[in-house]
Amino acid sequence: MQKYFTLLIPTIAWIAVVIFSLYININVITTNTLHTVKSVGEAFFREIETTRLWNARHGGVYVPVTDNTKPNPYLNVPNRDIQSTTGIELTKVNPAYMTRQIADIAKSESKIQYHITSLKPIRPKNKATEWEAKALQAFEAGSTNDFLEFFSAENVYRYMAPLPTKTACLKCHAKQGYKVGDVRGGISVTIDAKPYLAAETKAKNSLYLIHLIVMIIGVVAYYLFWRYREHQLDILNSKNAEIESKNQQLTDTNVELHNKNQEVLEAKNIIIDSIQYAQRIQSALLSKIKRFEERIPDSFFIWQPKDIVGGDIFHTSVQENSIIISIIDCTGHGVSGALMTMLASSGLDRAMLTPSGTDHTIDTDLQNAAQILQKLNVIIKDTLDQHASIDESDSESDDGLDAAVCIINLKDKVLTYAGARLPLYLSIGDDVKVIKGDKQSVGYRHSVLDFNFTNHKIEIASGMTFYCSTDGYIDQVGGAKKLPFGNKKFAKLLKANSLLPMEEQKQLLLETFKDHKGNLEQRDDVTIIGFKIP
Repeated sequence: MQKYFTLLIPTIAWIAVVIFSLYININVITTNTLHTVKSVGEAFFREIETTRLWNARHGGVYVPVTDNTKPNPYLNVPNRDIQSTTGIELTKVNPAYMTRQIADIAKSESKIQYHITSLKPIRPKNKATEWEAKALQAFEAGSTNDFLEFFSAENVYRYMAPLPTKTACLKCHAKQGYKVGDVRGGISVTIDAKPYLAAETKAKNSLYLIHLIVMIIGVVAYYLFWRYREHQLDILNSKNAEIESKNQQLTDTNVELHNKNQEVLEAKNIIIDSIQYAQRIQSALLSKIKRFEERIPDSFFIWQPKDIVGGDIFHTSVQENSIIISIIDCTGHGVSGALMTMLASSGLDRAMLTPSGTDHTIDTDLQNAAQILQKLNVIIKDTLDQHASIDESDSESDDGLDAAVCIINLKDKVLTYAGARLPLYLSIGDDVKVIKGDKQSVGYRHSVLDFNFTNHKIEIASGMTFYCSTDGYIDQVGGAKKLPFGNKKFAKLLKANSLLPMEEQKQLLLETFKDHKGNLEQRDDVTIIGFKIP
């Protein structure tokens, strides 16, 4: 009975580890969904809030009276209704009236519903629901800045944020006793939950499948190891008994035992390799920058999305003798770009699997950066059904990404780089060299399916500094002439500061970008990685 505990206890422990990993990752997916929905709700709210402020600062706007836009009976101001010099009847539309009309359009066009409300509404139909009243009371108490809640019965998310009283608002609301800064009401945004829950369910189903495969591989591998070990122990016990009874055969028996021990060791290594495959699949679910920084402390990461979320990502994988670091620039930015980064991150994890990319075991040869890009190209095109031409494909998408992949072989002191339009910058001494990637993007309809990306191998020497960047920094318009920053100026900036500590380089890059951009809008996501290999 004792020997079966050596089978049962590790098996239970392995299953518990896999289940715990699944639990953690499911929570991450759920949290990411809520963050995405909240970002959407906040974006719509800020757009409405800005539009309302424009209206309020103009004291309302006059529009022609129509069947859909009749005089507002709740707007008690002088000259509410006037007539143009050409005889057109005009009525003043205040921010609240304008918000209701925008809400009607949004409901029919984008299935986004707005509701302007208050605890002291001028218009009865603006009365707060029970949920909205609870949120408004919390806003007035100052305990929160916004609310987000999922309503399963209606399959919607509701986001709500307060409307603070501003000077322009006092024209209509001063008589209600409001002062500047008071929370006079709020706007609730109702968002259809179906697309977000569908994406969340798909991601969770993938996690279930991956964890099930990892669990089965671990259990089967350990069971085979245990059976083989027990068998070999029986043989060894038999041989030991034979040695005790037949001393004259001691030499031959020792040789045989040595051979058997070698077989056991080889079998054990095979089983350990299989378990390491499963462990690498599990650890590849999340990219951990902290592990990269522990191995290469002289480094920095800049991630500055154009919006709250962005279409740029960086991805690291730390192995015993090698480190993989990638930077990816997906189609678009904001929410659409963020959705593509989820696909790109998952695809990059899959691209580092075995060459077939379908048996969910990690490739033991992670020295080929070009092969990772080629596999990622196939995965993105397969996932988005972007193999055929636009006229032949049923898919309406034409999305993809640009990327740079660097594999640092710490043992051989070699860095292998492959790029899909994104270059690698190499600084050594007082010179900066730009190593250009292939003029081929990943995943788009026009991307060649069997394109062979180019590996660039660099022998690492003391004093070398490496940089990778998406095009957001270089393409940013600014300066006195409102021109892009440009590749040459970027390389010159790296060259001028490459001998400084990495943290100082990071701050100089950020300050230079800020000065160049000035008051202009940031055009794209900005992501830069810099590192010196010890």
